[in-house]
Amino acid sequence: MRLLFVFFFSISLLSACRNTGTVESDGDLAGHTLEKIDGSAFQRAYKMDGERLIEEGSVLDGKKNGEWVSYHSDIKGFPKVIANYVEGKLSGPYMEINEYGQFQVVAQYRNNKLHGRVAKFQYTRIAEELHYKEGILHGPYTAFFPNSDVKQRSAEFKNGLEDGVTRFYNEQGKITMEYQYKNGEKVSGGMVSEE
Repeated sequence: MRLLFVFFFSISLLSACRNTGTVESDGDLAGHTLEKIDGSAFQRAYKMDGERLIEEGSVLDGKKNGEWVSYHSDIKGFPKVIANYVEGKLSGPYMEINEYGQFQVVAQYRNNKLHGRVAKFQYTRIAEELHYKEGILHGPYTAFFPNSDVKQRSAEFKNGLEDGVTRFYNEQGKITMEYQYKNGEKVSGGMVSEE
């Protein structure tokens, strides 16, 4: 009898120490299972679809913190999104990856807003390169012809508005149109003659 008591007590103690449970909130962690990480204030969070891992990351004080990985549903264990969080907000590197292992988006976030360089890819080539400041388009913008390293358009943005020279190019990389913008308004420019 005493041995049986010790056995059940040990089992219940181990269960309590593991501290695993499903979050029942409507927030970002709805449906996730949380596991305490020994010697740390962090918890491991993961979400499953049957036997398949959908998403995993770490949680601190009920908020996403650190690296989080979401996985493609049709390819077991293959990352779809890799993102970093600080106190539940996107902060740091952010990557979207297609089912072939190719980057689709590489960006930087600060306080849930795009901040810094954003590169959008088509297959393995950059399709667009943009820059953001606190969630607003700010800095150089470049678009490329599909499956090419040749620029299609280049522009400058300031506080979300075109400000500076905007150029359009042909597939040989020659400028075909050039406009000057100030605070989002076209000031001058037009077709560029071939010389």
